[in-house]
Parts: sequence; structure tokens; C-alpha cells
Amino acid sequence: MGGLIGCAVAGPDAVVAIGSPLFPGRTFLHRRAVIGSIVGFGRAMGRLGLPFDGDTYARGFVRARKLLDSPLGRVTPLPLWRPGSFSDDKDLAHTLSVSFAKDSHDVLADLVDLVRTGGQRAGRLDMSERLARLTVPLLAIAGTVDALAPPDSVHALYARAKSADKRFLEVNAGHIDLVVGDRAPIDVWRPIV
Repeated sequence: MGGLIGCAVAGPDAVVAIGSPLFPGRTFLHRRAVIGSIVGFGRAMGRLGLPFDGDTYARGFVRARKLLDSPLGRVTPLPLWRPGSFSDDKDLAHTLSVSFAKDSHDVLADLVDLVRTGGQRAGRLDMSERLARLTVPLLAIAGTVDALAPPDSVHALYARAKSADKRFLEVNAGHIDLVVGDRAPIDVWRPIV
């Protein structure tokens, strides 16, 4: 799950949160039937011990890149990157292959649970309590065209963190290209280092 959520649990000396939503973007995920179906599916697959096959999803997105980067593709319900942010398919293929965790479907269910609870809970994790305990320095970075973790969602999480030393930064990026897009070294990594 998102960087700030994971770090709120781990308790590091400082946190850099890149595209970490308190609740995922207000898209088709906010329809009750969709939320219930995704959470139910994730929990059932988790009980069965079936891993989330991220490579299959990654290959599908790479195959659909031309469509997703076109004007028609920009209206997809949940775009993962800003069109044109990767100069070649090999970079995108590698990024996606390592981005989709071979984790439990329960992680997907937890993320969608943030939508259902208005950012209060992710499964059994009480976000309010965890964010209240986050007091280390914080840099939260959001992509202006990130539909999965839009700036308002990242800012809501940032605002609830009790860190006295914190900064919020928006860059012109989607979700995945925040970290590895062609402009990431200049727009995202430079402010971190």
C-alpha cells in the first residue's frame, strides 16, 4: 500500500510519501457495488491464499499503452500514468512488472477499504491513530494528473499527519511516473535529495 501508510506503521526517522492516498481517487471505485465487489473478491482470494498476479496486469497495461496514451485512453476510469511520460515500452514494462506486487489480494481490499471508510480504515489498520502517531519529518508528493492518488487525497493524508516538519509538493505526473517517468529525476527526486 502507499508509502506513507506503510511508514506510519514502521516508524522511520523521516517519511517521503510519493502518491500515497488517504483514499484512492474519486472514480468508478466510489460506487458502492464496485467497492463491495472488490473488497469481497479481495478477501475471498486472500482466504484462499491466492497471490495477486501483478505480472498479468502489467503485461495488459503495456499491451494497451498506445490506446491509453491516446485521447481516447485518457478517459479510462483509472489511468496509471500521465500520457507521454515514458519514452519507451521497455521502461514502462519494467516499471509495471515491479510495481504490481505479487502480494495478497487482501492488500487490494485494504486499499479499496480506504474508499469505503472515507480514509479512516484500511482493513484492521486505524489510519487516524497511525497518522496521529506520525511525528517525524514528512515530504508528501502528489501528481497533478494522478487518478489513483490525486492531490486532494494525498493532501488529506498529509494534513492529518501530526508531523511538525512537513511539506506538500505537487508535480505534473500521473501515479507510476511519479517515481520512474522521464521527468521523475528532475521533478520528484531532486526535491527529495
